[in-house]
Amino acid sequence: STIISALTLREHLTYTHWIVSNRVSFASRESLGKDHPVRRLLKLFTFRTPTINLISMHTLMAENMLLHRASAFTLKGVLEAFEDAAANFKYRPFPEEMADKKLPEGTKLPLAEDGVEVWGKYTDFFAEYVNVFYPGDEEVQQDKELQAFWKSMEKATDCHKTGTGKDTVYRGYGLPSETLDTKAQLVELLTHSAFWVTAMHEITGNIVEYFESPAFCATKVHKLGPKISGGADEQEEASCCGGGPKASPAKDPKDHTRQTMADVQTFFQDLCVVGSTGYRLPPVIGDWTHLFLKGNE
Repeated sequence: STIISALTLREHLTYTHWIVSNRVSFASRESLGKDHPVRRLLKLFTFRTPTINLISMHTLMAENMLLHRASAFTLKGVLEAFEDAAANFKYRPFPEEMADKKLPEGTKLPLAEDGVEVWGKYTDFFAEYVNVFYPGDEEVQQDKELQAFWKSMEKATDCHKTGTGKDTVYRGYGLPSETLDTKAQLVELLTHSAFWVTAMHEITGNIVEYFESPAFCATKVHKLGPKISGGADEQEEASCCGGGPKASPAKDPKDHTRQTMADVQTFFQDLCVVGSTGYRLPPVIGDWTHLFLKGNE
């Protein structure tokens, strides 16, 4: 239950939605003109991003809403978990992230093998695309809109910012330099953005198979199960479970079973979270020619 809660709150909601996709969408719209080739390209990966992220803020983050009710966190705990996740976000290539995990030699995991391959394919694609519009690093450095886009990406969070007012410097995304200096940096940022909103989102956001049975996985379990014998069933309701009256604690824990699966309410809450976050998304491999500029078909 801890792994599922952390995965949903951190990698899925905070990293994929509120940091990566949210900032890419904002930065491209506020810094790049409507016909800028990079903005046109990113539209493919930020389709309906503002709408989805706004909905997630109201339905998942708010008090007594889905994430708070389904998890074992208090509201204070939920908000602190979000803050901790944002503060620990690191911008880095996926192959580097896998290398840092120091998996045993010969380990074969789909996340590591397929993930690194997908990262490589995205890198090749974006490198070819960038070459069409930017023959060299100098052209990247001279594009004022791209430079503004790069700086805007750092406003993903207020974490790690320095200074105040006009002297404020944001480093919430953790890019390798304060200015965009090379084509390679641009390609890596585009790859990172696309990878997180497609491949990583598919892994962290599509977890319905873990909730096929209340006995398989849950976001919380109560300390005590039903009474073994005599009287009405009692269940200790912790105040952190997001509402509902607190039942009287058992006089003798030995009279109760130890709960090892989700209760009806928790299982239903988990299905609500899974159902509201598991929408079918537009396929990356499709007809996106409406985003091409004239003459670039």
